[in-house]
Amino acid sequence: MNPREHVAAAFDFLELADGPIAERNGLLRSELLWCAAAHAIKAVAKRRGWRNESHADLFQAVGRLARNRRNRDLLDWFNLASLLHRNMYEGDLDDRAIARYHRQARRLVHHLSEMVN
Repeated sequence: MNPREHVAAAFDFLELADGPIAERNGLLRSELLWCAAAHAIKAVAKRRGWRNESHADLFQAVGRLARNRRNRDLLDWFNLASLLHRNMYEGDLDDRAIARYHRQARRLVHHLSEMVN
């Protein structure tokens, strides 16, 4: 996939996370939000020619962006998205936490998509 396709996928996953099935299923909603965040960072990494083939690569890319832009929010938002990914396996976040992290994942995707476009 190219960077623009990753951005489109990120927004598709956000839309699915807002849908009625995901709203009733916290595990599904969590994973859809993680997918949105992962595709968004992959888009930026690909645009910049950075490695983006593993979870570790994604964390390195977002850390690099946060340092280069002096924007700690990027790293914080991505870490929250990672907690959503973990929640898909563990189911340890309540609906309020998922909703709060949902807002942060949305901010991350929008912010990263602006770096690609």
